[in-house]
Amino acid sequence: MVGLTNESPTFCFDRDELSTTDFNVDAFVVKYKREVGLEKLRDDLDLFLRVLKSSMVELINRDFADFLNLSTNLVGFDKSITTLKNPLTAMKTDLMKINETLSTQRQEIEEKIREQKAIRQRKQVIQSIIDVQKSIQQLNELDDAINLSKIDISEMIERAVAPRKPSNSIIINISKWFIRPDEIFSIKNLHLLNITSDIMNDIETDKNNNYWKYYSYDEIREKLLNKYRISQESFIVLYTKEKLMMVARFAWLLYWIGYKHIKILIGQIDPSLFIMNFSQVLNLPNLPLRPEVRLTCDQLSNEFLSQTTKFIDVRTYKEYSGEITGYSYIRRSGHIPNFQYDSLDGLYAQINGDITWNELENYLKIMSNTNTYDNNIKKIIYMCGTGWRASLAAIFAEELNLACTISVLDSGWFEWSEEYLK
Repeated sequence: MVGLTNESPTFCFDRDELSTTDFNVDAFVVKYKREVGLEKLRDDLDLFLRVLKSSMVELINRDFADFLNLSTNLVGFDKSITTLKNPLTAMKTDLMKINETLSTQRQEIEEKIREQKAIRQRKQVIQSIIDVQKSIQQLNELDDAINLSKIDISEMIERAVAPRKPSNSIIINISKWFIRPDEIFSIKNLHLLNITSDIMNDIETDKNNNYWKYYSYDEIREKLLNKYRISQESFIVLYTKEKLMMVARFAWLLYWIGYKHIKILIGQIDPSLFIMNFSQVLNLPNLPLRPEVRLTCDQLSNEFLSQTTKFIDVRTYKEYSGEITGYSYIRRSGHIPNFQYDSLDGLYAQINGDITWNELENYLKIMSNTNTYDNNIKKIIYMCGTGWRASLAAIFAEELNLACTISVLDSGWFEWSEEYLK
């Protein structure tokens, strides 16, 4: 047993037996009662107790110096512990407060996330309702077109089910109006046309004869069929080395007439690489199939009565404010009532026909940042001096799906200033 020397007296029992983990008093007494009797066992236990006490005293005396040194070293240790305890306690309190703050903020963030999720779901429902309304509007417009002229049933279906892009999309993997050079090679019935000033003279009246308006529909129809051999079944790809608004003016004319496949080329090509198979059967409708996309000044008064129509003037601010006319042949300056100034300040006149696809996307992003979709606006009418800039703005607006109906005021400020400011 620990603490007892080997010179300790001999007992009737084994002293190590007392320190076993399974020591049992009753069993111990019964065992040695039979062997030595109770008196002998009692005497040996008394002797063992005295020896044990004596050994404990000797052990304490032997290690007293160590006990004394330990107690000396512990003097003032409680103050050191307190010195450490106070900042640690304060730190613990601060951490608990931070944890509570973070927990509260996390709960607030989770609540905001749930609210945003609910808002997104409501927006999706609202957008679905808007899409249904747009489809109904398209069907109503098609019904009006059917009443005014003959329309092919396949086109009716195509226009009715055409998917609408979200208003904030910036194309441009699949574009309604624009096409890359590498997409042209697989097109059947391709009609590739370089738009020049000579071609524009074939579709527009001169400045002294009707304000650069489009020619009459019958005159244009005759030139498109007989001179340029552009049939309604053709897939028309337009490009130019001049300003992009020139192509837009021609493209919008084709759109007004009712051509199904009109694209403006973005990128450089070699026209000699393409073989164009002109249709042997040339046909165009007797009346424009999209009359709503082109307006004249004498139709504006009725449009001004609409609460769901927006009027946008895409000229520069100097033109809009009346500081200049912007044209050598326009005599009067100012703007048409109800038309809002477009903050892009005539940007459309600066875009070249040889822009890249990335530049096109950037221009569309600029327009989308200043012209957001408004569910209350069903129609947007664009105007400029004669119609070129307005046509490009209208095509951009179509690409961005800013309204159900996009229209261009033909001859714009030129005709209005001559005929309605007298």
